[in-house]
Amino acid sequence: MIDCKVVSISNNIFYESDGGAIRGTFTTSPGSTNIVIYNNNIQAGDNTLSEISFSASSSASIPIIIDDNEFPSPTGTSGSSAIFLSNISGGVIKNNNISGYSNAMSFISSSVDLFRNTVSTDINGPSLYGLSGSNINMAPAYRLNAGENEITNTDDDASNVHVDGSYFIVNGGYNIFDISDSYDEGKHFTGYFPGSSESPYPINYNCYTYGQTSMNPLADVTWGFQGPAVTFSYSNDCNSGEGAGLSSKSENDPLIIPIMGDYNDTILVREGYNSSAISDSLSIEMRKRSYSNVIDIAKRILENSPESPEAHDAISKLYLASLRLDSAGNKMAPLKAFFEEVILDNGENAGLVTRAFYFIQKCKAALGDYQSALAGFEDIINNNPNTYEALVASWDYSATSLLMNGGSGGAGREPDGNEQLFIFNSFNDDPNERNKLNKLTKDEKQK
Repeated sequence: MIDCKVVSISNNIFYESDGGAIRGTFTTSPGSTNIVIYNNNIQAGDNTLSEISFSASSSASIPIIIDDNEFPSPTGTSGSSAIFLSNISGGVIKNNNISGYSNAMSFISSSVDLFRNTVSTDINGPSLYGLSGSNINMAPAYRLNAGENEITNTDDDASNVHVDGSYFIVNGGYNIFDISDSYDEGKHFTGYFPGSSESPYPINYNCYTYGQTSMNPLADVTWGFQGPAVTFSYSNDCNSGEGAGLSSKSENDPLIIPIMGDYNDTILVREGYNSSAISDSLSIEMRKRSYSNVIDIAKRILENSPESPEAHDAISKLYLASLRLDSAGNKMAPLKAFFEEVILDNGENAGLVTRAFYFIQKCKAALGDYQSALAGFEDIINNNPNTYEALVASWDYSATSLLMNGGSGGAGREPDGNEQLFIFNSFNDDPNERNKLNKLTKDEKQK
């Protein structure tokens, strides 16, 4: 799929796909792009490519929902991810069951909410992989938009979560992180955060185990590449939130967000559970796709809390929201100027400056200033050799070159015909058949 405006893929079974099951590439963001991958059974063979893969390059930025899919253990060698996202802001991955992948989910320059996913593997490799400025959110806001994931790695050297210049946010998430009971190099968290801080990084109210036995969290995470070690503050809650009295409270007052057709993005709230944090409001407004509110909140975070992980996340969400509301540059031109001010005001915050500079180039591409955008992407490539930042910028450079030259692949034009709408829903002729896959047992789904 290339630059499709609407993508809906639901209630399908993909059999032993060796080259990946679903792939989408975007170099423009046509209209209000909506992507929903829902209730599929994806059975991999020798998967050298990711089963679900979506990428956005040049000026493009898109949200995506991946909900209630089964990824049974590959029948061959698992050499890639079940889910791979590049340059996806406002990503939602929830209620999926992923088994037997070396990397269950990989994110490059992406912002995602993870909620109630179950991941298990006996293969060496981090289950969750965040690269090049990604934010992996596994903690709820005042509604249950994220958290309660279960990540299990039984290989002695495997880690649950690895980040390169990215953040994982798990504080208060009531996730389960389980490593091998005979762990060697295996950790719950590894890698490095962007920027620096002397304050402890909170990872409270999660369950940390080895072989399902409770333990203190194991981490090897630094501030910056090979920088000082991150100090974590933590509490180990392996009773599904009972320590805070949350598990005994009912889930009610759902927030129902219409996305397309008969699919709604539903977010629950636990009775009595609330938060006034501005970052929580940003997460919920992004899920609601209330883009004017996202712009206002993201700017306040960047102006008032530029040192926070939430500021790092606010940049990509601010860009997506502005792009969605832009008309003839009326949002993108001021946004470019705002990001330039962010750089001027935060010269010592390397992580934030790097992120803002990258999105300035995307603003240029959105404004049609392709030559300047190309120079900016090239600068990123030359100044960050052999990094994921350079890799992402090289993809952006190639896509922007196509746009500048009126190339194919969706560059420089609004897609038409079948590209505008990609609907792949099994049982479409008989709505009563839609929920049959949900009623199958896991073994039946794998047959």
